[in-house]
Amino acid sequence: MKSKLFMAAVALALPVAARAGDTGPELAFRTGFSFPFGHFTGAPPGSSPVAVSDFFHGFVPLGVEAGFRFTPDVYAGLVFQYAIGLWNGCPSNMSCSGHDVGLGFDVRYHPLPGRQVDPWFGIGAGYEWISFAQSQPGFSSDTGLNGFELLHLDVGADLVASPNLRVGSFLEFKLGRYRNLDAASGGSSTSTGITNKTLHEFLTLGFRFSFLP
Repeated sequence: MKSKLFMAAVALALPVAARAGDTGPELAFRTGFSFPFGHFTGAPPGSSPVAVSDFFHGFVPLGVEAGFRFTPDVYAGLVFQYAIGLWNGCPSNMSCSGHDVGLGFDVRYHPLPGRQVDPWFGIGAGYEWISFAQSQPGFSSDTGLNGFELLHLDVGADLVASPNLRVGSFLEFKLGRYRNLDAASGGSSTSTGITNKTLHEFLTLGFRFSFLP
């Protein structure tokens, strides 16, 4: 009888422990795979714009989130992401590399706080820097673009592994527009604002680990 009472007390205490960690600071790490869409810039009449996927068939993002759960169902914080570019069709006689860096903010709503599975919806914006380089003996070129991440929308669900640890997956859509271009090749360099601005997008499938100290 005592054993049954003890187990019942533990079962009742677990949801309370999970809810106790649902407010306060929150730190998370995320990764996954990002599919690029859209173009770096627009193009003058009679020419074709260069698609992001012409250079990269995907990115592997590594991100850190730091924010605060003001209530069990409302979170706001900053997110930093470094994404490794997976080059598309690098010539065999050249070395190619690239990356994408983003810094922004995110606001999330958790409609079912305190549950074992914690779904959420997020919205935010930020700024983005993308760069890529090609080199071979006697030649190198570096190109970088930067601009506003106009909007990102994400949806996910976290499994409450312990009162302080969540493990989950997410889907994120980003919409951005580059506004500046920097290029260097053969000892010369240029920096200019982009006249023919256009939109680009990233769709990310990923997973994350979050901690509520």
